[in-house]
Amino acid sequence: WGDWSPAGGCSGLCTRRRTTSENNECGSPCAGPTEETVARHDDPLCYPEHCKVKAKDCEWADWTEWTACQKGCTHCMLGQSTRERTIAVKQVGGGRPCSGAWNETRPCQLSDAKDCEMTSWGGWTACSQSCGAGWKFRVRRVLHEAKWGGKPCGADGAYGEGIPIRQTHACNVQACTAPVPCTLDTWSEWQGCNEGSKYQKIRTREVLMPALGEGAHCNHPLQEIRGCPIERA
Repeated sequence: WGDWSPAGGCSGLCTRRRTTSENNECGSPCAGPTEETVARHDDPLCYPEHCKVKAKDCEWADWTEWTACQKGCTHCMLGQSTRERTIAVKQVGGGRPCSGAWNETRPCQLSDAKDCEMTSWGGWTACSQSCGAGWKFRVRRVLHEAKWGGKPCGADGAYGEGIPIRQTHACNVQACTAPVPCTLDTWSEWQGCNEGSKYQKIRTREVLMPALGEGAHCNHPLQEIRGCPIERA
């Protein structure tokens, strides 16, 4: 065998070689390798002094804070947040490498969920019918859509899911009857033009029957006031 020569770097490996000679026709052929490479960490030729550093294990830095929740599907998931870490100390020599993931992902917490936000309700509309069961409704606008699994904005609280945008209510449910006009009583006697009321007199009347259905309503005055005659000296 020849002399050892380093394989290179800080591997601690060295290589040596040998040559073969020709055999005669009666001799046995050469057996075995003509080159071998082995680890020789105790040989300064194969493992120089500058390679003999103290082994250090890999070390992770601390995790970053969890990111804000990223909006996912409004109705089907909570969304997710992530955090990361980097290598603070690299592996040296025969130290152990870092194991584990460099980032993590988790679903957003239920406490992060935000429900749909609405304005206040508007006023009710007029009833669609004066009798026989009509409908009235009121609406409100969406200020902020739901996030991360919060309650969504629904079309109608009675027939859909989520927080209602529109409310509908029955009105004038009484049965419709034949139209009956308003009926007024006759006028009372005039009162006034006396010591208690020297300058005016008044008479009144009352509603005997309010209008029903589509009958004419009581749009006539229920009292009249007139001045008293002026006495001349």
